[in-house]
Amino acid sequence: GLPAYNISGALPEVHFRHAPYLFHRMGFLKAELIAQVLRTGRHVLVSDSDVVWVKSPLALLETLREGGATIGASTDCLDLSADRDKSPRASSPFMCGHSPGNR
Repeated sequence: GLPAYNISGALPEVHFRHAPYLFHRMGFLKAELIAQVLRTGRHVLVSDSDVVWVKSPLALLETLREGGATIGASTDCLDLSADRDKSPRASSPFMCGHSPGNR
């Protein structure tokens, strides 16, 4: 019952990081989605998994939440069980990026 933007069919249902044109398309679709949300009059804060914050954003996020902001999170891992397992490992499971302990 939550409102959502549906971009089903815009990208293949297979892992596509190996194909730069598809990875770039994903970036375009993310930017287009942000633009659509901005056009509704809402504000948007986007932070990717490889962003470095100069200090913890938790206080900011809490202030935004208390002010009525909707906060959502997502992951680069497309495998639910692998995403739940945060054990350090030498490399990411298939279709998962930025797992803890990756070398």
